[in-house]
Amino acid sequence: MLRRFNLDPTEVIHIGDSIISDVSGAQNAGIRAIWLNRLNKTKPEGITPDYICKDLFEVRECFEQFITRISKAVFVKIVVFKKIVLKMVK
Repeated sequence: MLRRFNLDPTEVIHIGDSIISDVSGAQNAGIRAIWLNRLNKTKPEGITPDYICKDLFEVRECFEQFITRISKAVFVKIVVFKKIVLKMVK
C-alpha cells in the first residue's frame, strides 16, 4: 500500500483498536501507530503504541501533534484523511 501511494512509513500513522494486529503490525512495517483503546484494556508487555487514545477526539489531538512534526510536503498527503477524521468527531 505504501508503494502504491508513493509514501514513506514515516509519512503514515495507523489507527486501530487491536494492540496486536493494528499497533504491532504497523510498527513492524515502520509505521507509527495510534491504539484506539475505547474499552480501557490493559496494555500487554512488549508492545508500546506511539499514542494511546480513548476516543476520536484524542485521535484528532494526536493528528495535530503528528502534523506539526512532519514536513509541509507530507502534510499535503494527509490533509484529506484528517478532514475525514474531523468530520467523524463533530
